[in-house]
Amino acid sequence: MVIFAGLDEISESEGMDREHMRMPQAQNDLIEAIANVNDNVIVVLSAGSAIEMPWYDKIGALVHGYLGGQAGASAMLNVLTGKVVPSGKLNESYPYHYEDTPAYHYYPSKERSSEYREALYVGYRYYTTVNKEVRFPFGYGLSYTSFAYDNIRVEQDKVTFTIRNTGAYDGTYTIFQGGGATITATKTFYVEDEFEYELEVYAASSITHNALSNLEFKIDDGTSTVLKSSNST
Repeated sequence: MVIFAGLDEISESEGMDREHMRMPQAQNDLIEAIANVNDNVIVVLSAGSAIEMPWYDKIGALVHGYLGGQAGASAMLNVLTGKVVPSGKLNESYPYHYEDTPAYHYYPSKERSSEYREALYVGYRYYTTVNKEVRFPFGYGLSYTSFAYDNIRVEQDKVTFTIRNTGAYDGTYTIFQGGGATITATKTFYVEDEFEYELEVYAASSITHNALSNLEFKIDDGTSTVLKSSNST
């Protein structure tokens, strides 16, 4: 059973801010009711931002299509039938509830103005720094194939490593590199912000079945760049 659900044009739009993270309740009720009598439910989401998923533990699989546009249906069909191996990674964290976000206590505002008191502690910077568990972390994403790291070497000015496609299908893997960071800001609520983790560089590598990709990241003054990438069997 495949259920297509998500946020409609009333729930999210360019001309408004969402006041909660819930999907329309009718959709939540539908997924719950079907999942209670069918243990093989796949939910395909269409949404441009994070949502709460009270039914998540009852379904068999979840595929997120974000906002696919005019050709989104045919693209999703290719993913569901295995013609295309999914390789996307979340570009935002998915908390369990809106109450878990740093903006919850200040938005929607009860006064005439809204204050962005979370400052630079937005998304994964907040959740990793305060050690807040989320449903899906920034950069999360599964695939029909699998990958493994090997030969990791950290030097003063670079990081080198190998990624092997250990699964049965060709696929693409996205690598994220980051670390702790201190940012000095003058126009926020904090003079100095310290993060447990901050993304520095990322790279995607397409790797065929049972092949490997050798990557090298150059580190320079707290930033990183992809120096080179090569594939071999």
